[in-house]
Amino acid sequence: MSKKYVRWTVAVVLFVGLVVLWDLPRATQSDESESMTTVFSDAFTDTNGVTLQAHTPTVGTSWVKHSASGSENANISSNKLTHPILAGASLLYYANFASATAECEVQVVMTVNANCGGGVTARHSTSDATFYLARHLRSANQWQLFKFVAGTAANIGVYAETIADGSTRTLKLTCTGTAIKVYVDGVERISVTDSAITAAGYCGLRFGATTADSSLFDDFTVTDTTNPTPDTIAVTDGNLVTGCTPYNWIVSGSSLWT
Repeated sequence: MSKKYVRWTVAVVLFVGLVVLWDLPRATQSDESESMTTVFSDAFTDTNGVTLQAHTPTVGTSWVKHSASGSENANISSNKLTHPILAGASLLYYANFASATAECEVQVVMTVNANCGGGVTARHSTSDATFYLARHLRSANQWQLFKFVAGTAANIGVYAETIADGSTRTLKLTCTGTAIKVYVDGVERISVTDSAITAAGYCGLRFGATTADSSLFDDFTVTDTTNPTPDTIAVTDGNLVTGCTPYNWIVSGSSLWT
């Protein structure tokens, strides 16, 4: 979990010509909401039959149908995302938010049914089929982590789970440097180290290339988890210096600040 650091400084005037700054121990905040930014979310609330690319998300600009996607369209049904019977090609969409990011987590609530093969993507290239994919493949009773590089797929992690048709799970994919992880209902199920895809990209959704991928998606969220810059107090006087521990006394008359 990322932490945000806050520096507090108290100034004490001891006598004319000497100023001492008392740098208090740094306070930490472990609340993830303070260190992460939701850049896109969608509850898929819309009229039945509206295609995903014509739908306006809850937070964010739009959905973009990738050029590597099949010819059919994902659409809204009862305020969830679904799609028609496929003709042997996957459907691939990415969320259009402010700027691409490599450090991210993408989450969706999915309903698992027969022939389910859909999931979430991260570090998604807009120019070719390059991305990480976390999905549930109903026919294998597995959660799977794939990497696609220019359209070439490799299965890099699995977790077995048999799920009754109609059950819902919250699926989350996180990318932090080379650490790629998959969570199901908040529990880490797959963790790998992989450096195949490091460039900033987008997050999205993929329906599998089955006869009828019956995945249903709801409550999609993308969070930028790039570590924030700690809050600091600007120091413009070069004559300040840190001194004794444990409280970091800062005394005028020297040119060092640490």
